[in-house]
Amino acid sequence: MKSFLIKVCLTVVILTPFGWCLDKEPGNAVHLREMVEVNHETVVLSDLLPTDAPRPIRKAGTTLELCRAPQPGSLRILRAEQILASITSHADLVQQLVIPSRVTIRYSGWPINEAGVRGAISEFLRNHGSDGSLPDAARLDLPESLAATGRDFQLQVTHMQWDVQQQAVAIRLRCSNRRFCGSFLVHVVFPEPLAEPWPSGLLRGVSPDATSHPKPAYPSLVARGKPATLILEDATTRISMPVICLEPGVLNQRIRVFDRSSRQVFLAEVVGDHLLHASL
Repeated sequence: MKSFLIKVCLTVVILTPFGWCLDKEPGNAVHLREMVEVNHETVVLSDLLPTDAPRPIRKAGTTLELCRAPQPGSLRILRAEQILASITSHADLVQQLVIPSRVTIRYSGWPINEAGVRGAISEFLRNHGSDGSLPDAARLDLPESLAATGRDFQLQVTHMQWDVQQQAVAIRLRCSNRRFCGSFLVHVVFPEPLAEPWPSGLLRGVSPDATSHPKPAYPSLVARGKPATLILEDATTRISMPVICLEPGVLNQRIRVFDRSSRQVFLAEVVGDHLLHASL
């Protein structure tokens, strides 16, 4: 009998911190959200709490770090056991929470819009001897969901060349402060076919032989509607999955890809031929 009581007590002690996985929920339980959007680099428990969560729980949640936020515009999946591992030392708090099997976290960041990109290109042209800004008639093809990690980011042009395949000017930009965003590629498309490889006056100030000897275009490594392999990883996990590319992409460009099994869209970076990478 004594042995039986000891086993019962041990079972209660073991199961109590894991009340989230029991069928019976505690009274006034707080359900964590399954979809979360953050705008800071570290995800804490309070980011997952609903707006009507009790103040003591919300206050405690601000100090419990769960993971780093994903790259701007991309997603990170947190499993229930990962969340629990981060807060298991707060048994009283765990008993008040209902944790979903997975939480999807999106880092919205600070959007990089067309106006900002156009302004950076125009500034580059003016600083390098051009007579004017980028023509209003020029269309910009930008990667979708561009975002920076800081509010006060500034863009700068690092390279220009003629893309023979796209019949457009390929311009690579990045944030002046590299902590805010990596480099990305923009194509400037003109409404009428160009009679020469470079638009007249557009690339003054780039290397003197740029117009007469344009460099080879960036090769496209993935194509719209074609299969590719996506590598998802974090500090402890690495997953490889087949995906369908929703847009073409060159090296280091971030594009959208679709996972048929989960029906999810990921924002991933092109790292090789039919190969992409994203953070969990």
